[in-house]
Amino acid sequence: MALLQFMSAGMDTAAVPTTVHCDHLIEAQVGGVKDLARAIDINKEVYDFLATASAKYGLGFWKPGSELCFPGGLMIGTDSHTPNAGGLGTIACGVGGADAVDVMAGIPWELKCPKVIGVNLTGKISGWTTPKDVILKVAGILTVKGGTGAIVEYKGAGVESLSARGAEYDQHIEIVRSFFVPPSHQRTFTPDLATPISKFAEEVKKNGWPEEIKVGLIGSCTNSSYEDMSRSASIVKQAADHGIDLKSKFTVTPGSEQVRATIERDGQIGTFEAAGGVVLANACGPCIGQWDRKDVKMGEPNSIITSYNRNFTGRNDANPATHAFVASPDIVTAMAFAGHPHRSPHSVKIKGKCTTDHISAGGPWLKYRGHLENISRKNCLIGAINSENGEANKIRNHSLTAAYYREKGIKWVVIGDHNYGEGSSVNMPPLSPPDDKVDILGLESFAPGKNLTLAVKHKDGSKVEIPLAHTFNEGQIEWFKLVLLLTLYMAAKAKAQQ
Repeated sequence: MALLQFMSAGMDTAAVPTTVHCDHLIEAQVGGVKDLARAIDINKEVYDFLATASAKYGLGFWKPGSELCFPGGLMIGTDSHTPNAGGLGTIACGVGGADAVDVMAGIPWELKCPKVIGVNLTGKISGWTTPKDVILKVAGILTVKGGTGAIVEYKGAGVESLSARGAEYDQHIEIVRSFFVPPSHQRTFTPDLATPISKFAEEVKKNGWPEEIKVGLIGSCTNSSYEDMSRSASIVKQAADHGIDLKSKFTVTPGSEQVRATIERDGQIGTFEAAGGVVLANACGPCIGQWDRKDVKMGEPNSIITSYNRNFTGRNDANPATHAFVASPDIVTAMAFAGHPHRSPHSVKIKGKCTTDHISAGGPWLKYRGHLENISRKNCLIGAINSENGEANKIRNHSLTAAYYREKGIKWVVIGDHNYGEGSSVNMPPLSPPDDKVDILGLESFAPGKNLTLAVKHKDGSKVEIPLAHTFNEGQIEWFKLVLLLTLYMAAKAKAQQ
């Protein structure tokens, strides 16, 4: 979609260095080599278009299987994992495709100056504790939305193994323990509820969640550094030396071709495969839902554990009954040999979280990105929790709501709570309506710093008005008005042709 939009700009090349990456359409199935060959065959038309368009407009092209892991200075990317580059001294922001096209076309991209959150680490890492456990602890403190509009930097005596830099801070977090924090799992369905291993058994017994860990998954762009792979391979080797076999399926996703080639050269891949692990293609794979999973049926409750960075409902395998824990690669590897979680998911209220995972699920639906008809008719909001019944993918008119309202000419709107639209696909259409009728008041005097008003008329006849803050500047407001005029013009033209 972004390239199609850029092509309509009439430019010979992008105004800034731009690269295209083919990492989302490689489905994990049997192993890296065969999965990559299958993806290239199935998605040949898409890959050919991306390659030829990149060549025509002078864009960098990373072919399928290259993955996405590289540093920079100031960058934007159309993927929610773009901020990973922050670990390499980069200010990196995830945006929608339309925002990226603006930059490619030479239009200034604006953002509010981020705050800086300082995390003071007192003590040192030892034992099984890894930097990932520190991140789990920080996520538990900040919550999923706590890092929005902010840069997180680490300071204190414990940063020696984290490669963090000092800075002036708008917020401080103190983590004072001799081992930082105990190795943790994140609770399932939301990545901000960390729980120490010491409490896992208690949680399992208390809540009766699925105890058997079906699959352990490490790697992807988030945790597949050479250090991560080496530590996990060391655990696998120690287990093999003691005659311990894997109790769960175990997959490894290299974060780049460089990582894959290096761990193949140094023997880590051989160690994983000798133990029964499956090395997948250098791609997003199960992390984004590109996983042709066969070991459980859809709707069957089960538990998996990953070293990925998100675990919202259905994120990895499109199964809303899968309980996905997040932990360090070390813990994931060890748990694959144990086959039993020392804790189980804790029931959490996630109605308010509505990220792009909830709005427009990945996995098999990725093939529809760019096909708005399919997205709006079948995919939109199937992962969101309905506030009426507390369940996912259960709304009035089921999944054909958008098509039904469009055909009937009924106007409608989505009401989003916190974290609405945060994630990989911030420009995917949110097409699933509420029962209440709403109006936005104050658009005739729309101006920077001036609140608008949401007027809600509930189905029982009661009314309420809610003040709405916004961050639009003058230029964005003018763009908004132009889009409204264009919409009205197209509607009038279509009506005249009837």
